[in-house]
Parts: sequence; C-alpha cells; structure tokens
Amino acid sequence: MLTNKMTGPLLLVAALLATGSAQAYEYLSFISQDCKVKSGFLIGNEDDQLSVLTADGQVTTVSTEDADQIVVHNLLAFPYTAEAVGASVTMYDITLLDANRSKFRGLPVQFVDQLIFFLNDQGTVEVTSAQLIANLSAAPDRKVRWNGKKPELDFSSARIRCPGLSAAGNVPSRVLSDPIQIHEFLLNYETGFSKFRQLSERMSFYARPMLVRDTVRMGITSSPKGAETYDIPLINVKFSSGVPFGLQSSTTLGTSQNDWIPFYFPTMAASFEIKSHLFHAVLVTHLPSISGGTSAFSTQLLDSSFSPPQNFYYEASAPFVLGKSYNYLTMFGIDLNRWSYSIGGYFPVQFAFVNGTTREMLARSPQLTGRIMLTTDRWRFRVNGSKFDLTHDTSGKNRTLDG
Repeated sequence: MLTNKMTGPLLLVAALLATGSAQAYEYLSFISQDCKVKSGFLIGNEDDQLSVLTADGQVTTVSTEDADQIVVHNLLAFPYTAEAVGASVTMYDITLLDANRSKFRGLPVQFVDQLIFFLNDQGTVEVTSAQLIANLSAAPDRKVRWNGKKPELDFSSARIRCPGLSAAGNVPSRVLSDPIQIHEFLLNYETGFSKFRQLSERMSFYARPMLVRDTVRMGITSSPKGAETYDIPLINVKFSSGVPFGLQSSTTLGTSQNDWIPFYFPTMAASFEIKSHLFHAVLVTHLPSISGGTSAFSTQLLDSSFSPPQNFYYEASAPFVLGKSYNYLTMFGIDLNRWSYSIGGYFPVQFAFVNGTTREMLARSPQLTGRIMLTTDRWRFRVNGSKFDLTHDTSGKNRTLDG
C-alpha cells in the first residue's frame, strides 16, 4: 500500500493526467490473429478471460490467448453513450477519507502503481488510492449518464499486423505485439483487479481503514491519589503499525488504561493486539505478576499496618476498601462492519482492606470475560464484562477465586 510520503506525489501526477480541460481515456483494442478487433475499457481480468466494456456500455469477453496484439489509444473525447451498463458490470459506491467525505459511483478501469482510476457514472475519471478509501460497496443499480460518442480508431500503424483495418481516426499511442510485453501489461491489470476485489471483501470486516495509528507514541498516565502505593512508573510507550483494511497490530508497554481489562484504572502492563480480516486477538499481561494465580499487589499493601486512602483505586467506604488487578488476559473475536465481539479468559486479583485486615484474593483458573464494541468514524462505545465467584473459605491470609 502507499505510504503517506508516496501518496501525495502520485496523486498529484494522477490529477494532472486525469483532470483539467482535457481528460485522457486509455482505450484498449484487442486484436486476434485473424484480425478481429474488440475495443473498450478493460474492467476485469480473471482466469485468462478479459472483460471489455464496449462503447455501448455492454461487456464482451476476450481470451488472453486470442489477444495477439493490444493497441492503446489515448482519447480526449469520452467514448461511451449509455444510460445503464451491462448486467455483468458491478458499479461501486465509494466514499473517500477527505475532509468532506467525498462520494462517487464508478468502476475501476486502470491501475498505475498504487493508484486506482475509476470511470464514474458521469463519464469522468476519479483517481485515488486504496489508502484513501473509507468505504466501498456495490451500487444498488447500474444507471449511468454517459453522453459520449463512439470513437474512430486508426489501426494503420506499421506495427499492427492487420493492414485491412481502419486507417482513419485517433492514432494509437502504444502497440503491444510482443508476448512478453502483452503478458506484463495484462499482469498489471490482473494484479490491480485482484487487490481491488480483496479490498472490497475486507471492507465488511473493518469499521475504519485503520483501527490503529501507524505511529510510535509515548505518554504519561495520570492516576488517582493512592496510586503511589503501587510504586510504579506512570510512563507508557505504544507501537502501532499496519495497512488500511489489512493486517494491523499494536503493542503497549508501561502504565496506562487498557481497553480490554474490565476495570477503568491504569495498570503497569504489556499488551499486544492484532487484527486481520475477520479476526482479532489480544494478550495483556500485568508486568508485576504475569503468572496466573500469583500476587498482584505490592508487599506494603498486604502489610497489616497498611492504611489505604479513601479514594484508593476502585472504591472505598470506610472501613472497607477494595482494589482490583489481574495477572494476564487473553481474548479473541470477530469483527463485522462496525461491531466487534470478543471473548476470552483472565486471572483477576482482588485486594480487600476490612476493619484493619488485608486480604488478597487470587484466581485458581482463568475466569470468563467478554467485550462488545461499536466503532464509528468519530467515536467508540465499549461494554466490558467478566464473571467470577469467591470461595467462602476464610482461613489463611489469602482467599481464592473459584474457576
């Protein structure tokens, strides 16, 4: 995919090619060995079959074996006249990631590096990259407003091995007759159409093109009074990377609030998230106590002389104070458009201070946890939940959580 540094220059070049008072259309003619010609925009290349959009908006097919020569005409006049395209043509509704959320309807007809050239329903060319597409879906109809004129094409070039063809009209800009040249030319289209299909399929698995910021960030976490009893640094570093509508990952080290833990206050942790197509997964470990069922609180909290502040982390109503922590959490789930569903297990730890007595309650086995999240262009709404039971054994210093 394009990087931010690459996107700007390529789009500028594309804008110079595809906009302005004169707009060039790359019109292709496929000539067989017996000099039969089929002309139009190439709108599909799959299983050695080329789909060609003819001047009347219909589709004809050409076998790659029959494409003995390919002639390229760059036309200044729009070459189509139609009110609807053929039944086998899929038009797409595209929304861009610009400030105005620009929208247009079109179909891909050309690929240059990472740029996609769309022929829109008004008869002009829109140029963008996959990185700048916010949404892509099949249009509900195939209506167009194409008021062009069927082009006259000149095939009199000495490089064209069919002397009896038309010798009047637009002169070709390129003639491909070498099998290697033809293969490379069609391979570019095949690759472009394949990536476009994959992009269209992945759209339903991503609420946004990028669910993480492709960057490295460092932060300082604010914490309620009483956090100093944990004696942990409040610095965190986050590494995120990925491609739009593709593999994305994020790693966080340090003290911060975590979207996956079913409580809101910051903890010192290492977390790793990964997202690809339908699925996502996450691992969060509490660095002071990674092993499941081990103590998560510092020794001064468990000391019998400990006197916690009234606003200690979670909740306090003297003479009772409750703190929450964990050992580690693992979750996996699926994403369907804007909705995300996750389920997994984690080892919770609770700390209680009751009437001058401190207790730490540990999990014997992973406890059930889950999350539902709704993501829009501007905000996210999450519901995290977990379930665990306490034993009634009051002997000893530590209680445990039943699995």
